[in-house]
Amino acid sequence: MIEYKDPVAEQIKAYILDDPPFTMDMGSKPAEPLWQKIRAAGSQIWIHGNEDLAAEIWSREINAYYLCTRSLHRGLDKESPDFPVIAKAGKFLKGMPERERTQEILFILHARRLLRISHMLSTRVITEIPVADDSTEEICRYVRRLYQIAPERISPVLPYTIKNSAAATNLCPDKIPLTLSGIHSPKDAVDAAEYVTSGIIIEAREGSAPETLAWSVMEAVKDSGHGNRPPNLIISGISQADEITGLTGFPVLKLHVNTARIFLKKPGFRSQASSSTEWIGSDRFYRTISALL
Repeated sequence: MIEYKDPVAEQIKAYILDDPPFTMDMGSKPAEPLWQKIRAAGSQIWIHGNEDLAAEIWSREINAYYLCTRSLHRGLDKESPDFPVIAKAGKFLKGMPERERTQEILFILHARRLLRISHMLSTRVITEIPVADDSTEEICRYVRRLYQIAPERISPVLPYTIKNSAAATNLCPDKIPLTLSGIHSPKDAVDAAEYVTSGIIIEAREGSAPETLAWSVMEAVKDSGHGNRPPNLIISGISQADEITGLTGFPVLKLHVNTARIFLKKPGFRSQASSSTEWIGSDRFYRTISALL
């Protein structure tokens, strides 16, 4: 991947920002009393899952949308709405080696999608970074370039690994609000807090109680000496609507749109179609893009 100061990177940025946004009028959205109670208790609310379903329940109390990069691989072919984007980008990036050109097209698709969601919901998008088997240097390049496209709209997330901890350290001078995900224990949380002050996503494993894990992590981080600048703590893996009540007051609740709909008792619940479990940036994804060029 090219450096963000490269002239071609500036051309790519201009192309990404050239996508006319649709912006939801949040002033026309009624307040949601159940969310108001949670916000009044000190919690923020993040929603993830199908963005169209999220738009149906969106209200001004929701703080952010969380974009999983696994959802970006959605039947890419010549009938896809993304095909004109791929074709145009492929032409002005024609001089690049094929692998690098494909990387840049994947970057464009990612950035344009998250900006569309940000404008549609009038919110910040917390987005996973597709790291695949990239080096620490490549990960840092991706994060820097994505963030500088629209700093007011984008917050990057990396899974917590040794390699990504090194990337987080390298990105500290850039003052990018980086969040680490995949924290499953108080010990992991304390260790991860050494690398970021922006956020840590605590993920309850299936069958475990997110409430117990969330509050034990909070106590561990407080007791660890990170009290002066503790990272924002985000609890994920909330699968039951009644679990939200026990977590009210926790810094950030990350909720799947279906769980949120049940909690709000919204009629007309619709199950979300299963999305691909394949990371953007996987070998198959590269082959799909290459075949369309």
